[in-house]
Amino acid sequence: MAHQFDPERLHWLSERLCLPEPPLAVFYTNTKPVEGFTPCDERQACIFAHLRKLRKHGGAAFFDAEHASCGGGAYFLGFSEPWPSQPYFVSTGIPGQMEGERYIKTPELAMKFNEESRPLPATGKYCVFKRAPDLAEGEEAEVVIFFAPPDVMAGLMGLVSFASETFEAVRAPMSSGCGAAVSWARREAQSEKPKAVLGGFDPSVRPFLEPNTLTLSMPTKLLEDMLRDAPQSFLTAHAWTHLRKRICE
Repeated sequence: MAHQFDPERLHWLSERLCLPEPPLAVFYTNTKPVEGFTPCDERQACIFAHLRKLRKHGGAAFFDAEHASCGGGAYFLGFSEPWPSQPYFVSTGIPGQMEGERYIKTPELAMKFNEESRPLPATGKYCVFKRAPDLAEGEEAEVVIFFAPPDVMAGLMGLVSFASETFEAVRAPMSSGCGAAVSWARREAQSEKPKAVLGGFDPSVRPFLEPNTLTLSMPTKLLEDMLRDAPQSFLTAHAWTHLRKRICE
């Protein structure tokens, strides 16, 4: 289920955290965006290559089943099933045919991973990414993605725990960059107590992220709770005020 967060509260949080950039909102729609860009005419590249362009210039980046940038992107955005050789691609490869990424020890384990981490199906023809403050009326984010360095990430992760009232409020599953940023966060939205998802650890996505940047994704409902509770949290206390001076320099 998608939600609409309060932009004024998001602005307050951004200022208090000294966010280096606005978070990205993700939603599905059957209406093709009038403006924005899609990888339809570009060479195959990581989805994060397109998101880097979006993060820098704004607008919208959108993907569909035929234009998802790469096979993994199509899968983790919910547009397709794994291709037949995918378990070999992420593990051992196939001698004489395909080099494996060796992120998973065996093809059998890769198939088990696929079963346990299966993305939710896309709920619209297009998966759209926009800067959260740029959402138009009627556009409701399903997932929100923060891009942040360690000091800022400390504030975000602490606030997730504060708002969710649990001590294991963030998970960091083995995943591709887009899997952690979108797929796992969408799965968390189905939970009674959703968690945020720390990502950006995939070596294949690292070239498309700054050296000191990770991602933190969450269902928008969890962000709403964070925005509601932030003024009562440690973000207004001494420890964060002291650290904030270093972040904002």
